[in-house]
Amino acid sequence: MKLHAPVSSALPLRARNRDVPTAREHDARPGGLRLVVALLLLAIPLGVAAWGLGNYAAQRERTNADNGLAGSLQAASNAYRRTVASADSAADRLANSRRVQLHFLRGKSSVLVWKLGLDGRVTHWFAPLPAAAAVRRVNVVSKGRRVGQVRVFLPLDGGLVQKLTDAAPPGDHQQLGLLTGDTIVGVGRSLRLAAGRPSGSNPGDVRADGVAYRAVAEQRLVVLERSSYIDSKASTAE
Repeated sequence: MKLHAPVSSALPLRARNRDVPTAREHDARPGGLRLVVALLLLAIPLGVAAWGLGNYAAQRERTNADNGLAGSLQAASNAYRRTVASADSAADRLANSRRVQLHFLRGKSSVLVWKLGLDGRVTHWFAPLPAAAAVRRVNVVSKGRRVGQVRVFLPLDGGLVQKLTDAAPPGDHQQLGLLTGDTIVGVGRSLRLAAGRPSGSNPGDVRADGVAYRAVAEQRLVVLERSSYIDSKASTAE
């Protein structure tokens, strides 16, 4: 009886082994995957941190802009109060003038008006008071009754804005103005408010003549800065 050798499986085994990953390959693939996942997990907090720092820098620029507006307003307000105080002094001086008192006692008129110039001088005024003016009134009293009233006014115009700007220069890209109704009177031009209104010492957003501004106000004084400039600085900081 002839015996047949079993069919050798060496060659097929080699062929089959091509499709079976070696131990080294089996270990390398999960390790590489773990490295990629680790890098991604590391990148996420770094990206969040960079985004947070960018937002912080942008907000800091906006806060700096608001603080700058508030500082300029404070300086301009001090100059404005000093100028208005000149009107108070002039009104008191005129009311105590013997010539003015006699004018009222003789019944020539019950009101006398003067205009205070930017140089501190007063001139007699015979026309109606301007709508945009800071007015100081002092009563003249004789024997317990009022016999007349002295009025000294300071025009709220571009000339006054220029004087205040010279006395307390606002920051770069800022402009100073005087609020009269819905108009902000500036140097050489006026702005017509279309949306928002400056009020109080807290900065707010307004729109005038089609342009958006950040603004802060006190009494009649307004300090403005274009929102586009502030936004540009904030975007650069991000």
